[in-house]
Amino acid sequence: MPPAPDVITPDEVREVSHTLLRLARRLDSKISAHEAARLLAPILDRHGVLDRLSLVLDAACISTYHHASGNQEHRDLWQSFSQAGEALHDHATALTGTDQILAALHTPPTPSHLPAAPATAQRTPAPKARQ
Repeated sequence: MPPAPDVITPDEVREVSHTLLRLARRLDSKISAHEAARLLAPILDRHGVLDRLSLVLDAACISTYHHASGNQEHRDLWQSFSQAGEALHDHATALTGTDQILAALHTPPTPSHLPAAPATAQRTPAPKARQ
């Protein structure tokens, strides 16, 4: 029997992790600014991956807080999630506005914005050999 639709399995979470690793490797390769913008836009979007990861850390913080009573390890974990969430929020804040820049880079250039093709030299016919 498959899990309920609202149940997330550890395998699904691992798949997200693998996808992010593939993304990092792709960005490490030599790709165009357009391709990098295309890949980064959904991360930096106001409701993108960065925002969703922040929500996950917030939820983890709340969850561990509820279980922290009387347990030092849970309190330490709660504090770690809280600090990570704050750091992620600071990074997201620092990136505010970059989504617009990425959107501009993501938009393929139109013919009017493309540089003019270099003029090709007309080939001069070779002189005819004298007979």
